[in-house]
Amino acid sequence: MNLNFTLLERDFHVASQAVGETIRYCVPADLTLGGKRAENYFVIGEQKWALIQKGAVIESGFIADAGSYKVVPLIGSAVLEGKKPEASLF
Repeated sequence: MNLNFTLLERDFHVASQAVGETIRYCVPADLTLGGKRAENYFVIGEQKWALIQKGAVIESGFIADAGSYKVVPLIGSAVLEGKKPEASLF
């Protein structure tokens, strides 16, 4: 399983700034939470994560701001869930 996809140069620059200099993991995130198709990338750094789309940061945050992470497997894909202290899922 490839957990380090190559980003376009514009996306790489934005992702590096959003999560810090070191990108640990980068995977396509082609579905929105609403179930619509999108050309996004989920990027994880040392302490931060970011959702990148066409050279822009759609959303980002600190990994430590949530807990109880779990992976929900789907057919040919998966969803990463985490609970924030206020008990909302993202």
